[in-house]
Amino acid sequence: MHISVKVIDGAQLEVGFSKGSHVDLENGKVIYSGEGYALYTGNPDIAGNAGTINFKNGTLNLEGKSIGFVRDITATLFSGWDLTNATINVLSR
Repeated sequence: MHISVKVIDGAQLEVGFSKGSHVDLENGKVIYSGEGYALYTGNPDIAGNAGTINFKNGTLNLEGKSIGFVRDITATLFSGWDLTNATINVLSR
């Protein structure tokens, strides 16, 4: 799957809000310029609320005031995300 998405001045980009949601962007390219999250599947602080994201071999370009994603590295709830070989480029104006 090769998906290319560009969002300028958006609130959020790839979003899965429902319990157990899944966002599949394997081999994708995401360019995001906004003030919200580029990748989001729910609040991981609420048990069972966070979904999964497959961004394997993907490229994420963050521009403006955008936020890539939030990850608590001490939490085990993040296990549903696959960022294997992903490239994240943080750009500023």
